[in-house]
Amino acid sequence: MLYPSITKAASRIALTCNRKFTLSAHRAQNERPKNTHPLMLMDIPRILVPNLFELIKIRLRVKFRMMQIDPAFNYSEFSKGTLQAVTTVSNMISKGDFESLSDLVHDKAIKSIQQNYQLLNSNQKSLIAVNPNDVQVQVHYMFEEAKADSSLFVKMGLLYYVVPGFYDAVQNSMLDPLKQMEMRQKFQDDLIVVDYRFVREYAQDSPSDWLITELNHWAIADHEEEFKGRKPN
Repeated sequence: MLYPSITKAASRIALTCNRKFTLSAHRAQNERPKNTHPLMLMDIPRILVPNLFELIKIRLRVKFRMMQIDPAFNYSEFSKGTLQAVTTVSNMISKGDFESLSDLVHDKAIKSIQQNYQLLNSNQKSLIAVNPNDVQVQVHYMFEEAKADSSLFVKMGLLYYVVPGFYDAVQNSMLDPLKQMEMRQKFQDDLIVVDYRFVREYAQDSPSDWLITELNHWAIADHEEEFKGRKPN
């Protein structure tokens, strides 16, 4: 089931992004208000569409390497747990509640997030909050490990493609297929790429909790020229 699930996810990502970039320049300029500062929480490399073969390699590395590092590791539970963490953290950030992040996000990351948060307008701040029902695709794109003294650090990176308000809008238009199609196109324009990177320390005694060391939320609409026509990363 590994290859079909990754292929399906990659296809959905490509379809989503291709639809986004087929918008006319007239529509992009006249229907979307321009922000003075793009949506950004940390200045980390933006990844739009990961390479399919890299995704497969990473999933295989996670599957077999984690069996050696941590036999108790359950990928399904990890995936659910990270989505829950993204939901919790993003809603805290959206409200400006940075004090509550201390046990979930690295201190250096919190400082950077807080600085960039101050540059955003109220609408952009509201877009940070993730509703798990609005996540269109979730992709595991990074797996790294590093040794330091007697500890092993494992780093996992996941991308979430989010359309804010999508689920509620579709539910409200469930009985009207035409309206549902219109809502899908409308919210397609509001796609947010959410990038969270989790680190766990494996020491001799026991593993630590997963800690978010880097994160970013960015809107494709703010970077159309940058990614137009670009092949998967």
